[in-house]
Amino acid sequence: MDHFQPLIDHVSSRVSISKEEIEEFISNFKVTRVKKRQFIIQPEFVAKYRNYVVQGAFRAYVVADAGEEHTINLL
Repeated sequence: MDHFQPLIDHVSSRVSISKEEIEEFISNFKVTRVKKRQFIIQPEFVAKYRNYVVQGAFRAYVVADAGEEHTINLL
């Protein structure tokens, strides 16, 4: 539950939520650790889940025809 405390605090600051509702809400999330330079979504891959960054950052980019990387989003 420690991993989810920032999310619980964020939600609780905006809506009143009971312990039971928190437990049900948190049951829909899964903690995944990602190594540096590891891909989350790869070309030709359909994303089934949303990803939320708790610590660190993600970079979304596309590769142009000339092979140049263009950053389109920093998370």
